[in-house]
Amino acid sequence: MSNELPECNPQSGLIPLSDNGLAKLPAAEMSPIAEMVSRSLVHIQTSKTLQVRHGIGEHLLCEPDYRLVCAMAEDVGKTPEEVIAALLNSTLGGMGRAEILNGRFVFLSIGLSTFYADYVCAFPSLGASTSLRISCFPSINGLTIKNLRLEGLELTTLDLPALPYLTKLNCVRNQVTALDLSAVPNLTELYCWQNRLTELDLSVVPNLTVLECPVNQLTDLDLSVVPNLTRLSCWQNRL
Repeated sequence: MSNELPECNPQSGLIPLSDNGLAKLPAAEMSPIAEMVSRSLVHIQTSKTLQVRHGIGEHLLCEPDYRLVCAMAEDVGKTPEEVIAALLNSTLGGMGRAEILNGRFVFLSIGLSTFYADYVCAFPSLGASTSLRISCFPSINGLTIKNLRLEGLELTTLDLPALPYLTKLNCVRNQVTALDLSAVPNLTELYCWQNRLTELDLSVVPNLTVLECPVNQLTDLDLSVVPNLTRLSCWQNRL
């Protein structure tokens, strides 16, 4: 798969969400020509959706990324503008960081590093205004995130949406009991230490080169399905 990310055509201002749905894919009995036409309509309408930008403060986001911010805002009880501000905050490593390219999130970091978590525990007022304690990662189709970090959020489940561009996932210091990686087939780096994982199926991420999964409850770990692995950390499990 190409690493090139789809772009949105630059526009300005707030553009309302479209009520138009995607064309339905044809039934099996339709002719090849009718099927081709229908699939073309799906492609055209999907492309139009990705070209629309929605304004949040000074930022213009493609529709999937706009929906992601709105979903997180609803989750934490903040406005989309406050969520964007928290994501882009970089004080002391920040409560969250983000990189936006052509209206798309490429890098998204939510949560606290170990150092910053300790610092906020000592001085809670420093992090209160930018806290994004999401209860789950929203399931939004069409995202093009390459690097996702969800650290120290006490998540118990992590149902990843389809993220075909994701190559690095960090979900350390949560309470996740199961991690389905089938939605991120191009993953090359996985950091999932200090969770409650009892199993980890790596067969769906054959390009994995880095795996750090210590301090879990794994009883078995099949590495034969990740032949490109060059770095492994798996101590304090039940292997």
